[in-house]
Amino acid sequence: MEKSEIDALKEKVAELEAKLAGGRDDTKVPASASTTTGIQPIFLTQGRRLEVFKGKPVKPGDPTVQDWIIDMKSQLAVRNLGTSEQAAFICDHLGGNARREILGRGDAVAEDVKEIFATLEKVFGSGDSLPVLLQKFFSYQQAPAEGLLECSLQLVTLYDRICFLDSSYKGSKMETLKGRLAETVYDEGLRRELRRLNTESPDLDFFELRDRALNWFGLSRKPKAATLQETSTSEKASILDILKKQGDLLEKQQRQIEALTAERSSRPKITCYYCGKTGHIQRQCKKRMADLNRANESQAITKQPASQSSAEAPKE
Repeated sequence: MEKSEIDALKEKVAELEAKLAGGRDDTKVPASASTTTGIQPIFLTQGRRLEVFKGKPVKPGDPTVQDWIIDMKSQLAVRNLGTSEQAAFICDHLGGNARREILGRGDAVAEDVKEIFATLEKVFGSGDSLPVLLQKFFSYQQAPAEGLLECSLQLVTLYDRICFLDSSYKGSKMETLKGRLAETVYDEGLRRELRRLNTESPDLDFFELRDRALNWFGLSRKPKAATLQETSTSEKASILDILKKQGDLLEKQQRQIEALTAERSSRPKITCYYCGKTGHIQRQCKKRMADLNRANESQAITKQPASQSSAEAPKE
């Protein structure tokens, strides 16, 4: 038992002794207790030892800040401590960076339980704000390889973190979790059944709903996971086969193009016998056509005067 627990017990005993010495008894005696002495029996539970929180987890056994805060609140609930004593008890269970962070902020934080928890969550938590956590919660979907139990607990974890940042969400916790579970599971038949139960049995709480789903579906049964995996493997094989065929076809076409290009480049160049230039034949030669046109024009000019002179000669 730790020193703080011993001190708390000593204070409780001293308080009871003072009440007895003053001749007054403000304690409520349960029906099962003996009424001859007028003293209420005290039941003490040692509880499990609370770990010292030092900061963000560095090894698998280290608690997260959310888990540690939940454990700390449970420890405070079973102790009759005042506000300042609660703050001191929390600081006694801080070490390393966490202790330096809280004590370094001064008494305004170190002596306020809510400020201590809020600071630890802000500095050593995931860093997610309330809108981010809400988005994660309402968009969360069960993974194909994730069991129903793990899925439900993940929803609870997300919602508890939301409630930690804003306590107004606590009032609708069960209803919200039930609704999200019915939309989160990947099995279509289970989704329909959970929706039906939410409608027909609105008083059913979240864990009772989850337990019924586990009885129907099995604790670790994941039929869709195997089906999706097989489908995914089959689709991958089909896609790879199509890609291979397309690759072979493209390679064949590329070889044909290269062969045609090589054949064209290996042919002898066409030379015009008229002008001596390459790229065309004699009958397509523009220079030859131009020369012929000029020759025809010259011949026409030469013949025209002779015809005119013969026309003008007098007839005998």
